[in-house]
Amino acid sequence: MQRRKKVRMERTHLFLPDAVIVMKAEIYPNQEKFKELYQKKEHRSELLIQIRKAIMQASLANETLHSRLCMDAHGEVWYEAMERAGTSCEICEADTDWKQLVAMQKKQPFDLEEGKLMRCFLIPRDHGVTLIVMMHHLAGDGKSEITFLQDVMSALNQKPLTSKPLSILKQSDLPHGTGMRLPVRRLVRVLNHAWKKEGTVFGKQDYLRICDAYWGQHKQKIADWIFTVEETEQIRRIAKQEGVTVHTFLTTAILKAYGRQAEVSYAIDVRGDARSGMGNFVSGQDFTAAYDDTDSFTENMKQIHAVYQEKKLDVRNRYFTLRFLGALTSSLIDCAAVQTYTDYDSEVGRTIAHLLGYDAKQDGVSISNLTGFHLSGEGDDYRMRDLLFVPPMIPYDSRLFGIVTLEDRLGLTLHYREGEIDGERLLDQVAWAVRQVVSLQIRSTRL
Repeated sequence: MQRRKKVRMERTHLFLPDAVIVMKAEIYPNQEKFKELYQKKEHRSELLIQIRKAIMQASLANETLHSRLCMDAHGEVWYEAMERAGTSCEICEADTDWKQLVAMQKKQPFDLEEGKLMRCFLIPRDHGVTLIVMMHHLAGDGKSEITFLQDVMSALNQKPLTSKPLSILKQSDLPHGTGMRLPVRRLVRVLNHAWKKEGTVFGKQDYLRICDAYWGQHKQKIADWIFTVEETEQIRRIAKQEGVTVHTFLTTAILKAYGRQAEVSYAIDVRGDARSGMGNFVSGQDFTAAYDDTDSFTENMKQIHAVYQEKKLDVRNRYFTLRFLGALTSSLIDCAAVQTYTDYDSEVGRTIAHLLGYDAKQDGVSISNLTGFHLSGEGDDYRMRDLLFVPPMIPYDSRLFGIVTLEDRLGLTLHYREGEIDGERLLDQVAWAVRQVVSLQIRSTRL
C-alpha cells in the first residue's frame, strides 16, 4: 500500500464550510429468521452491536477511511495511511430527529488531521435502526459512500469484503482532447505567478474561521420524498418510452415546479468501470433550460433532454473544471474559500473566487443522481430500505437535489438554505408534478 497520496483535484473541498455528503437509510433484520429475538427486549441492543461491527469492518476494507490529511510547509496536502486502521470512523447512538441531528453535526468541523472523515449515527426504531452516514467529501463522492454502504450490508450479512485502495483522479486519467485552450492556460500561468508572489499558505485556523463565519450566518434545511415501487417503475417506463433518462424526467419536474428559467448543474460521474475504491470522480455540466407551460410534460421532457444531449457533445467543457483545478497552485484553490467567507482580501483571491463561481448569483438548481442500487438480497439476514442522499451545499448554488434509488424505491431530497426559498413547498410541487404524470400512466395501463 502506498503510504502517501497527494490531494489535487479534490482540493476545493478542503476549506469549504460544508463539504459533507449525508445518507440516511433504514436497516432492519429478517423478522422471520429472528422471530425469537424479536420477542426479547434485547433485540435492539443486539442489532446495534451488529451494525457497529459491520461499520468497523467496512471502514477497514476501505483505505480512505483509515487515512488522515497532512499538510507540508509548502501547503501541499497528502492522504497518509494511519497506523491504527479502522479507528477513525466515529459511531454514536442518537435519539433525535435525523434532520436536526444532521443540522447540528454539520456545524462541527471534521478533524481531518486525525483521519476523522466519517461520522455514523444509529437511531433505534421499533423494528430496526435508522443509519445516518455523514462523510467528508475528501473521503470520496456520493458513489463512494454507496460503496461504503454496500460493504456495511455485506458485513452484516456475513459476506466477504474486498480491500479497496484510496483512489485518486489524476490529470493523466482524463481523456485526450479535453485539455484547456491556450487563453485559459495563459490565465492559469498568470494567476499562479501572481499567487507565488503573495505566498500565503492557509491552515487549520483559517478553516475554523471559515466554519465560524459561515455557520454564524447560514441555516440549512432538508426536504425529502420517497416514491413507491410502482411509482418508481412508472418513472423508468415513461422515460424509456419517450427516449429520455430518469434524470431528464426528474429535471423536467424540478423545472416545472421551479417556474422559471434556470441554470441547471449536473454532477457527472467520470470514474469509469475500473475504479472500485473510494475517491472523488465527479465533474460538472451546466446548461440553461425552462419549463414551457404551453406544452405538455412529455414535450418539455424531450426538449430538455435534447438541450442537455447537445451540451454533452462538448466533452472539453465536461472536464474543464477538473483540468482547471489540476493546473492551479494548491493554496490558491484554498484562497477562494478564505476570500469568500472571511475578512481576508487580495486581488488574486477575488479573481479566483469569481472564476470558481463563489460570488455567483445563487439562482439555479444543482442535481446529483446516484442512479439505482441493490444492497441486499431476498434471503439476507439484514436489509436496507428508504435510502436518501443529501449532497453538500456548494458556494455557487443553494438548491441542491439529491437522487438515489434503492431496491426500486426512488428517494429525492432538496438541500437548501432557510430563508431563501420554501424548500418543503418546492419539493412537494416536484413530487406532485411527477405523480401527476405517473398516475396518468398507471390509469392508462390498467384500462
